[in-house]
Amino acid sequence: MGKEEAEKIGLESERLLYRPWRDEDKDMLFEEAKDEEVGPRAGWKSHKSPEDSLIVIRNILSEDNTFAIILKDTGKIIGSIGLFPSTVKELSMGEKDLEVGYWIGRGYWGNGYAPEAVRTLLSFAFLNLVSREGADNSFVLINFCIECYGICTQCVCFKAFNNISL
Repeated sequence: MGKEEAEKIGLESERLLYRPWRDEDKDMLFEEAKDEEVGPRAGWKSHKSPEDSLIVIRNILSEDNTFAIILKDTGKIIGSIGLFPSTVKELSMGEKDLEVGYWIGRGYWGNGYAPEAVRTLLSFAFLNLVSREGADNSFVLINFCIECYGICTQCVCFKAFNNISL
């Protein structure tokens, strides 16, 4: 799903909003991504400047189906979440299977934002990506099984058995 289409959907959950990343988000991204406890746990180096964050927005976070996680009550970006083809070889995922990747700023850990965001993204995937496969809803519902492959300090990986196309 492209950025314009994602903006129109108005993706949200009880406490959070989700939208594609924008260049003007670089300062809020930098505030969270400069933390030495955040980046390495998510598999990337801590950002050294807002310009580093802008490069990441343009080259990584601008991918389709990648969203800034925003607190509804303050408008502050607290993390990111997205769907992408798996890069974890040990999972033996299929070519069209997707992985959920996310990170949350350290000041927001322990508040249940990550599970809320993952549930929202999985609902989004089911309603906006799975349904594009052309199968009738009963077939999709039966075959859209999520198998949790593990929870570790770096990631939560899910396998979708529906062969979703991005």
